[in-house]
Amino acid sequence: MENMLERLRQRDEKALEYVMYQYGNELKRSAYLMVKDQQLAEEIVQDGFVKVFDKIHQLQDESKLKSWLMTIVLNQCRSKIRTKRFRFPFLPFDPSEREIEAGEDESPEELVVQMQKSESLVEHIHNLDHHYREVIILFYYHDYSLEEMVEITNVKKSTIKSRLRRARMQLRDRLEKGETINEAT
Repeated sequence: MENMLERLRQRDEKALEYVMYQYGNELKRSAYLMVKDQQLAEEIVQDGFVKVFDKIHQLQDESKLKSWLMTIVLNQCRSKIRTKRFRFPFLPFDPSEREIEAGEDESPEELVVQMQKSESLVEHIHNLDHHYREVIILFYYHDYSLEEMVEITNVKKSTIKSRLRRARMQLRDRLEKGETINEAT
């Protein structure tokens, strides 16, 4: 859409609806992966879109709209994590949300093993410290570059690299040990 920033600055609801449609699912997924609570994630994203109207004057470059929105949502997630200090429940893995199709070479048993590995990885990602979880989500789930992650998180590139390395090491160690979620925490 043409002149999106200007339309948002004029509080054009159609422009906001377009932005919500364009980025809403990705923002909800990121919030969900951070806070592990579907309702809270939706609330965070809704609050984030309200902030768009209030803070749109701060954004000068329309090409950075997506990363700016992600920054707002992740900041709200961090705030919720700090203020609530709640222990995250593990989200049940819902196989119906995964689109895993059996190839000619894959048996149903192999698919089950593949799904169990995915479930285990998700469990361990959820139990990482929020700094590590955040960089894993941005880098692997959303394919952000390190430079984009610097912009979104307002953290030095070297710190992001370090967090990614530590997160990978923790995940690899836990998965190799075959830890269950209760052992890892």
